[in-house]
Amino acid sequence: MALWVIPEVALMVLAPPNLTVLKVTTFICRFNLRSALIHIRSLGGDAMLGDLLYEETGQVTGMEVLPPDDGAVVVKVSLQASGTIQGVAHTSMWTYISTTRADGSTFDHGRGVMTTADGDVVHVVGRASGQSGGPGSPIRARGAFHFQTNSDKLSRLNSLAGVFEYDIDPDGNSKGKIWEWA
Repeated sequence: MALWVIPEVALMVLAPPNLTVLKVTTFICRFNLRSALIHIRSLGGDAMLGDLLYEETGQVTGMEVLPPDDGAVVVKVSLQASGTIQGVAHTSMWTYISTTRADGSTFDHGRGVMTTADGDVVHVVGRASGQSGGPGSPIRARGAFHFQTNSDKLSRLNSLAGVFEYDIDPDGNSKGKIWEWA
């Protein structure tokens, strides 16, 4: 849970048209991102975070150190996960490249393939930013996914982007939540 201090300018943009904001210099809210955007939407506001598309949990299955990029540490990570996408069980395999910069920030890019219990296949491409505390510390990545599928049931994914929270603990256990970017 985070404590956010949102300047008046941001509050005015997010506030629904039927609310009056009087002499507010800051707005302080104690919510996680999902709760805050649900609250804004419930008030009639225009939040960009849409419905939950899918959730999954998994395990890192491999890591490979790649040549440094301008002094940054570069690692190729593979993981396998399972969960549900739009109510249907799925399994997924992922490979991504994580670049850790000198300040501890990370930039990740990669791809995955999901297979549902119904036999549908979804290809996913994503990019993320995050923060790493170094070896043995948890990894938190936040970013966006784009989808491609030939499945009639899941074809809606082809025309949208998903925003995600993906966390990996020091033991390599992963947990991801992906929402539609409305």
